Amino acid sequence: MRKAKPLDRLMDVFEILRSIDPTMHLSLAHAFVAVALRPGLSMDELGELVNLSQSSCSRNIMTLGRGTPSTREGHRLVRTDYDPEDGRRMIILPTTRGRALARELASALDVNAGTEKS
Repeated sequence: MRKAKPLDRLMDVFEILRSIDPTMHLSLAHAFVAVALRPGLSMDELGELVNLSQSSCSRNIMTLGRGTPSTREGHRLVRTDYDPEDGRRMIILPTTRGRALARELASALDVNAGTEKS
């Protein structure tokens, strides 16, 4: 038995994300991690952070959230709500399921966790 190397841990992260969506693309994962790290981002702030257009951000948040009637069901990892400080603005927040996934991803990357790989 040996300690897991950093790339082994990254592969673990990919496996966790693929368990949510077998075809999850990197921009979707990037958007999720950004929301998990900074709950309360606006769509514009998310776009700047992950370098995506507003329409791509909206599409990713719909997929990470409830989905749309014309597409498959969403992952229910994030939700949108009105900003309590500015009711005209929408913010993006992780759901309970999203916070659990964020903890699982962080644990998979934890170099102090002592996970062994054979």
